[in-house]
Amino acid sequence: MPRSGFYFAAAALLVSFAIVSHAAPGEWTYWTPSGAPRYQAISWTDETNGRVYIYGGYNGTNLSDFLYASISGSLSWTTISAGYGNIGSYPTNAGDPAAANLHPGHRMFSGTATQKTAYGTILWLFGGSSYGNDGVPGPINDVWYYNTTSGFWRFVSGPKKTTTTVAGSPSPRYVTQAWFHKSTGRFIIGGGEDSAFSSLPFDLWSFDTSSFVWGQLTSGSTQPGGRNNGAAFIDNDTLYLGFGYNGTGGSGGNYLNDFWSYSLSTSTWTAVRLPASFSEALASSDNVFSSSNDPAARWKLTAAQAEGSRIAYITGGVGVGAMNSLWEFSMDLKQWTRVVQFSTTYTTTNVGTASASTVPGNVFGANGAVYNGRFYTFFGDAGAFTGLDLTYSFEITCPAGFFRNATTLQCSVCSAGSSNAANNVASSCSQCSTGQYSNSSTGFVCTNCGNGYGASSPGSSSCSLCPAGTLSNGGTGFICSNCSGGTSSAPGSAGCTACSAGYYSSVYTNLICLPCPDGEGAPSEGYAACGTCSAGQYSNSSSGRVCTDCPAGYGSASGSAQCSICPAGQYSNSSTSFVCTNCQSGYSSSAGASSCTLLAPQQAPQQAPQQAPQQAPVQAPVQAPVQAPVQAPAQAPVQAPVQAPVQAPVQAPVQAPVQAPVQAPVQAPV
Repeated sequence: MPRSGFYFAAAALLVSFAIVSHAAPGEWTYWTPSGAPRYQAISWTDETNGRVYIYGGYNGTNLSDFLYASISGSLSWTTISAGYGNIGSYPTNAGDPAAANLHPGHRMFSGTATQKTAYGTILWLFGGSSYGNDGVPGPINDVWYYNTTSGFWRFVSGPKKTTTTVAGSPSPRYVTQAWFHKSTGRFIIGGGEDSAFSSLPFDLWSFDTSSFVWGQLTSGSTQPGGRNNGAAFIDNDTLYLGFGYNGTGGSGGNYLNDFWSYSLSTSTWTAVRLPASFSEALASSDNVFSSSNDPAARWKLTAAQAEGSRIAYITGGVGVGAMNSLWEFSMDLKQWTRVVQFSTTYTTTNVGTASASTVPGNVFGANGAVYNGRFYTFFGDAGAFTGLDLTYSFEITCPAGFFRNATTLQCSVCSAGSSNAANNVASSCSQCSTGQYSNSSTGFVCTNCGNGYGASSPGSSSCSLCPAGTLSNGGTGFICSNCSGGTSSAPGSAGCTACSAGYYSSVYTNLICLPCPDGEGAPSEGYAACGTCSAGQYSNSSSGRVCTDCPAGYGSASGSAQCSICPAGQYSNSSTSFVCTNCQSGYSSSAGASSCTLLAPQQAPQQAPQQAPQQAPVQAPVQAPVQAPVQAPAQAPVQAPVQAPVQAPVQAPVQAPVQAPVQAPVQAPV
């Protein structure tokens, strides 16, 4: 049979239909009831004709009626068959042509899927609870389809009796999970419950809708455990499976909330979520995805996914705690968010009108749908096991990091570098501001770059490590900003530190602390430039690039990298600012001297002729009369050398008669 397109469906799953008008976002609407309460019915959606098909179920009595809701205008119900009867009507052989008198009989807990073809929309059905053609109740493993154009059922594979195993096909089972694979036209089922109401080991079977032949899909050593009444979704070549029950007869086992994916291309299972607790875990606000969010464990839940959407929804069921929340799963992020929580008690007022007081309550065994920006629930039960005739819709708001597609009105993930706030109905996403980024790791929520990282332009999908010489923190708006002169930083710094003494930084060094050049220095930390060393100082690596005084006996010119030894006849010390300075007359020094010494005595006769007797009369009258009255003659020779430039007179009286004229004034009165 030719195929074109595909439609996702699973056990107790209904997907998509048209809506005329929209209620306020975040509010529920109660719709006109069908007149036939039930739960655990099977359902399909025919987008082409704008119909939702419902078959069988249970309301205290086994049901075999077939009806649809027209949702192209106001919601109304039409009955195709008021009841086929419990026993199915089979042709002679599987695969015989469809006919008006054929039907599956009573059904519930079946696996379903929808396929679009050139011959009309095809509604596929596998197994479930049945009476076969002999009236014996139990699980069955037959395959039927209904052509919405012709209005006929066709039996295409499997036995006509319940609890009958057929080689090369899945065993009879209830409440299996089901998918439809678009590119290969395969109707896929997995898991379920056997005739003893025990969960089967999880197996995957693929039914070729052209050849009507089953084939078992392989799995590796890692795979989910057996379960029934779980949730099934699909994303291109990836199947998703989660929740359900792995006990016996509805008691004594475990409710599940693990979540798995299966790659049809590699035939491998991957654990997507393995929660540590069976209870609800909510680490974020509603409508914000988080890797720490998980719905509570449950079975008999309502699960729905719009055609081609990468967002899936669950609500209701029986499990750990109250099931009065709507949850959303992103196949892009592999994370959950709670959309909204509501009262556990359903309301049936304000028909057709959205209201903040309208709620669907905590029900189980209901069918679900997502289409045109709304999530729907149909029927269900609240514990009386007689079924409910309830239909609700919820106006979906998109979570943070998503936008509402203007055509499909489904939530789609923002592109990297953009985002939206939670609970939005925006038709596009806004760019992240400078200093922010968004990508899959942030849930496509604009997030501040961390300290030491920055985004200098809006719409960034990642932050860059700030280079050396820059900083980033909340004060800079998480933009990498230059350090100030005299400071620097290592790559990825939240702050800058002052350059050490002997180092400097500026825009000319790219704000990197560099050592001062030879002959220049920075006396302490935090300098943006180095100063030239003064004469008598030096600077190099051994001085720590700090201008340092030359040692005594050494000197330097300004801007020197090292000191030079003072030559003979010069000296240096702190009083000369460590600049090599000539010794005074009559004094001398050797190289590297820190002071000058008086010339040796043997040199005195060489100086005597300069103080010839003819000068004595000149000096004597000047000095003798002044000093003689004030100082005793014995002290005159002591102070006279103090005033003499070279201090030679101190030694002259000791050395020779040459000094005799100095005493002449003392004898003058004679």
